[in-house]
Amino acid sequence: RLRRAPRLFVCAMRELSWQLDGDTNVSGPGPRLGVLSIPSAEPGQEPHNLATPACLTYTRRGEPAHLTPDVLRTLPAEARAFQVCLTHFMDHLPHTHVSECPGGGATYFGSAPFFHLATARDAITFDLNAKPSNDPNSVFVGTPVGVKKLCVEEYMRWVRAVQPSAFVQLADEHFSATNVNGKKTKAAVKRTAEWLDRCDEARGGEKNENNDDGDGDERKNIPMFACITGGACPASREESASAAAAKGDSVFGFSIGGLGTGESPGAKRGALLDAALKPLPRNKPRHVAGVSSPLEVLDLINKGVDLVDNSFCHTVTTAGKALWFPVESGDDCFTEKKDHGASGDGKKDDGDTKSFGDGEGQTKKRRVDTASDDVSTSDADADAIDARLSTGTDAFTLNIWSLAYRMDGRPLVANCQCATCKNHTRSYLHHLAQCREMTLSVLLDVHNTFHYLTFFKAARTAIGNGTFDAFVEFHRKRADETISYQR
Repeated sequence: RLRRAPRLFVCAMRELSWQLDGDTNVSGPGPRLGVLSIPSAEPGQEPHNLATPACLTYTRRGEPAHLTPDVLRTLPAEARAFQVCLTHFMDHLPHTHVSECPGGGATYFGSAPFFHLATARDAITFDLNAKPSNDPNSVFVGTPVGVKKLCVEEYMRWVRAVQPSAFVQLADEHFSATNVNGKKTKAAVKRTAEWLDRCDEARGGEKNENNDDGDGDERKNIPMFACITGGACPASREESASAAAAKGDSVFGFSIGGLGTGESPGAKRGALLDAALKPLPRNKPRHVAGVSSPLEVLDLINKGVDLVDNSFCHTVTTAGKALWFPVESGDDCFTEKKDHGASGDGKKDDGDTKSFGDGEGQTKKRRVDTASDDVSTSDADADAIDARLSTGTDAFTLNIWSLAYRMDGRPLVANCQCATCKNHTRSYLHHLAQCREMTLSVLLDVHNTFHYLTFFKAARTAIGNGTFDAFVEFHRKRADETISYQR
């Protein structure tokens, strides 16, 4: 009998591959560039390429919360790279209602994502550890119908039903707050390592009767991300990472779990990340869920993380706000001339009139004499501070609920190419907010997703140009300044 040749890792992983850019930092810690290559669902089509660092679109039950498929097509292609929480599906219906849909589980999603990473964790609500009584075989999770016990076998049945591009193993992700019991943390690390082996065995599906070797259905051998746990203990995280790294080619990448669950940002979180990343090989992608604000993302990228979710965009949209910050230094969308700038109440001077408040006659326009403007810089700065406080706008988001925008005829961001900014004004969006129109969430989500994808593209460009440190410093300095933007 001929001996079977060893299979390449990328072939065993359904040809999903990730390549690290050799021109960026390969050996040591730091930001790096890569390309995730995803095979096309259509036979004979070229694979999809996702440049990393990248953000994955936050979803509810496998679909963007506010974006229909036709609206999603107005965004860059990267918006169709999803992060899918499998517990969203665990209601009264079994996993077969997904796997038995026409065309299989991969066609269940109406938005047709070209990449979707499945996980048990909701990036916003963190429904894992819903009860403090996990056992060696299961973890309590939050579902649409309440808290339930989830074991590895049931989790893997859902993985095989949904058929994602890749999945994160079921793990006992403990909170990263410092008051968590140390014994529970150590038990969670041990449990997660055991579940990694069980997920590895189960991901091949049921034994194929026509396959004497019991390799299972090759189509179901889905690429797996090992989860790194350890709570607030750096030593436990390093232990968890070492156990995951020892799995070799059985894992496609690594997901750093339990972050964004109570640990303080900055040095504390950085120490946990350093401990988790230190034992991991550099040639495999790293993923983090639940940490997605702009400054947090920059920290993650600087540590060498490749994939994060954009749950920050969803949170901002739900609050009725729009992302509004320059994606890089010198962004002309945020540099307005002094004589055509903005007043302290958030309205743009067009050099002749202001379109807000009470004005002359029936036009409700107020004359502004820009030639005789003798306001000192300090007074203008003070007015800008007052305006920011009164509108609820901060360094990164614009609060469209504010009455300051009720007659503002500008787009959310000048020169933004998203469908929202090209077709609608702040005043219209404010009107939708005051009327509680659900269309507002759609338009805000379009803009927020587009803006965040642009931010990630700028970050990748900075890494490629060797200017990422200056890129980070620009955003940190801008956020720390008393006056962080001009309107």
